[in-house]
Amino acid sequence: MQTSAAAELHREDYTLDCRSMLARGIAVVGPTVKLELDIQAIYHSHDTPTPPE
Repeated sequence: MQTSAAAELHREDYTLDCRSMLARGIAVVGPTVKLELDIQAIYHSHDTPTPPE
């Protein structure tokens, strides 16, 4: 099984102000964060042979 997901978070939605973060020494590049996930899963039971590497 393989699936993927993507999301974009806006810092303002979570009350994270770029200026206040920079003032505290936290590196900030922009007002949004983009997340991308690629997920692979294999169903395994005691009868399932081990796949070759």
